[in-house]
Amino acid sequence: MDHETYTDVLLMQEPPAAQAGYFRVYALPSLLYAIVYTVCMFRNSSGITMPVWILATILYACTIQKKTSDVQPKTVRKTKIFGNGWYEIAVMLLLGVSTCLTDNAYIIILNHVGFFLLLILFLMHRFYNDSQWDFVKSLSEMSAAVFGAVGCMFLPFTDGYAFCKEKNIRKNKTLRAVLIGVLLAVPALLFLGFCLVCADAVFRVMVERFLMGLRFPVNVVQACLMLLFGFFSSYCGMRYLSRRRGLHQSVQQKVFDPVIAITFTGLLLLMYAVFCGVQIRYLFAGDMDLPQGMTYALYAQRGFYMLLFVCLVNFVLVLLIRRLFARHKVLDAMLLLICACTFLMMASSAYRMVLYISVYQLTFLRVFVLAALGLLALLMAGVALIIVRPRFPLFRYSMVVVSAAWLCLAFSHVDAVIASYNLSHAAENPDRMDWRYLSGLSLDAAPVIADYYEHAPADVQTQLQAGWFGDYVCQVSQAKKEMGVRNFNGSRYRAVQAFEKYLFAIR
Repeated sequence: MDHETYTDVLLMQEPPAAQAGYFRVYALPSLLYAIVYTVCMFRNSSGITMPVWILATILYACTIQKKTSDVQPKTVRKTKIFGNGWYEIAVMLLLGVSTCLTDNAYIIILNHVGFFLLLILFLMHRFYNDSQWDFVKSLSEMSAAVFGAVGCMFLPFTDGYAFCKEKNIRKNKTLRAVLIGVLLAVPALLFLGFCLVCADAVFRVMVERFLMGLRFPVNVVQACLMLLFGFFSSYCGMRYLSRRRGLHQSVQQKVFDPVIAITFTGLLLLMYAVFCGVQIRYLFAGDMDLPQGMTYALYAQRGFYMLLFVCLVNFVLVLLIRRLFARHKVLDAMLLLICACTFLMMASSAYRMVLYISVYQLTFLRVFVLAALGLLALLMAGVALIIVRPRFPLFRYSMVVVSAAWLCLAFSHVDAVIASYNLSHAAENPDRMDWRYLSGLSLDAAPVIADYYEHAPADVQTQLQAGWFGDYVCQVSQAKKEMGVRNFNGSRYRAVQAFEKYLFAIR
């Protein structure tokens, strides 16, 4: 869909009766959902209430969709797993379970991001006929849903006004106008006030003194803001989907002369062929002669990240060429050769990183990029399949592969694997052992670290107590103090159990 169509959607005028109807259907469920969201997630991003919030979100979305007028043509038959959103529901719930079983901050953040993206896909499945969308179309509609919801931020006010007029709540027109003005001014005051506070130090001090004089508990203010966010985000998101429901047809893309792509791809292949030959001879065959002044570790590290970037570029490039240019046998063969060169680059990247890890040990970033490299290889395989079989469902394949790979990583307790590998290789490279990094690992690594300390000699235990192990014990002790029923976390509970006998013995 082009930019003009999106603009028309946002500017589309709806009759007052329809606006009042939307408010009648959306307002109360959105408010109830906002309350559940605040209760579950207030200062609690990884507790046992995470799956509860996800389940509430799914129920809210299904309720709103059912109360809204029919948005799917009856003639459209969808697959039972993907079309109705059952796969997204299962993955979202698993992400919630994973979140309350880990203490890794990166995993927790990415779980929240993954849940948000899957929720958008789930809503599109429920509201639209997306069975014929290709990879690029699906991504563009996901982006449009996010920005479109932001563009509907004033609809709760207009819908509420239409609802009030329908109910003849207008005995005092002046009072009604004042209330509308106040409601419109609240978000403007908050945003512009924040800007002015950042702009002037004197004004900031005055505002701080004023707020302190009100004696509002900080928790109450934050909870109210979170409640407002939950209401407006849910209401506006559903309203955008309802406005877009009649405008989701696929758009025919322009098809360009394949000779252009053949020429462009041929030149790329010449360069890739030379590069791949170098990799086979010097890297994989072991006949490596580095430039003067460059260490092997530096060569491996720099080469990895740059090759990973090139692989990503190739992935996007092949998709764009397949979408914009007419099919041609020569072009298809060249694209398959680019895929083959990309696989070789991925193998080179993985080999470089493995060599680097063998010297400098594991970190979360190194594990993550290796996993991302493996995932990219699977996605590139899907791209190769779509070249051979144009009807191959690349987007659904990518969704399954990405979600499955991430769930494996999220449930694996990466920090425990890192601690186990690094501690088992500590004797091989003691000078390169980053003990400080171990102390900064999440509580997922607690059972491994406790086991290492328990089996260490007495003199080593004394040194550990005065160093990084003592810091880690303090981290576990703090987690024990903060753990309650609402923010219960499986990983933190296991850490407390593993360190129970050390919590009072050290510091």
